[in-house]
Formats: sequence, C-alpha cells, structure tokens
Amino acid sequence: MRGRLGLLLGFMALLPALESRAQSADFYKEKTIKLIIGTDAGGSYDFSGRLVGRHLGRNIPGAPSIVVQNMPGAASLNASNYVYNVAPQDGTVIGAFVQTMPQSQLFGDANVKFDAAKFQWLGNPSSSVTVIVTWHTAPVKSFSDALT
Repeated sequence: MRGRLGLLLGFMALLPALESRAQSADFYKEKTIKLIIGTDAGGSYDFSGRLVGRHLGRNIPGAPSIVVQNMPGAASLNASNYVYNVAPQDGTVIGAFVQTMPQSQLFGDANVKFDAAKFQWLGNPSSSVTVIVTWHTAPVKSFSDALT
C-alpha cells in the first residue's frame, strides 16, 4: 500500500506541469490524454502506468479521460521516439519510459531520435537503486577495472 501511495503522489507532482500547458481552465475538458507506456502489458511499468491513469484524469482541471497505450520495443526506445517526434506536443500525450531510456542517447545509440534533455520531465512514480557486484575471485576489483 505504501508503494502505491508513493506512486500516486509522484504522479500528482506532474499536475502543475499539465495545467501550465493549458490555455485556460477548460483546456482539458472533454479531451483525452494518451498515456504511452514503453513496455509490454503486464509488467511493473504497465502496472504503475495503469494505476496512475486510473486516478490522473479526475485530478486535472477539466477531468480529461486517460487512455493507456502500450508501445513496447527496444527498452522504451520506440515509445520515446514516438512521443518526441510524432505525438502532439500540446499536453495530451504523456510517456512512461524505463528509467534507463536517457542512457541510450548518452551511449550513442544510432536509433535514438530524441534529445532526452528536451523532454519535459513530469515525475517518477517510484525509485530504485542499481547495484553492481562482483565475486571476490573475479579480476575486477574496482570501477576503473570494470572500465578496462
């Protein structure tokens, strides 16, 4: 339950950003916001996105409907490219990508067709910590060892 509350509160942080895009208080009235999830249905990102989508519309002025659409492929790269290059840039499309998506650009992936710094980041429904470990007999003993 605590995780779901954190998820909901995290997405509530995006509401001022959505409202600031609105031309008036009625901008979202009778509109639909598409929530693009960059993963397959049934996983944790899908679960989080659908949970947020269930409650988001009634917390935005004008109470728009929220439609969740999965757009899996290439660790959210397909969805990221779509949201950046094809989707309307008027606040009616929100993307939910895997947290490592910006690293694709950083590492020079030729399939990246977006500038991650130009996305308008709205919030994060959860946080995680990535840890790298090695076995004591492995030749890698430090981060610089791993780089070589």
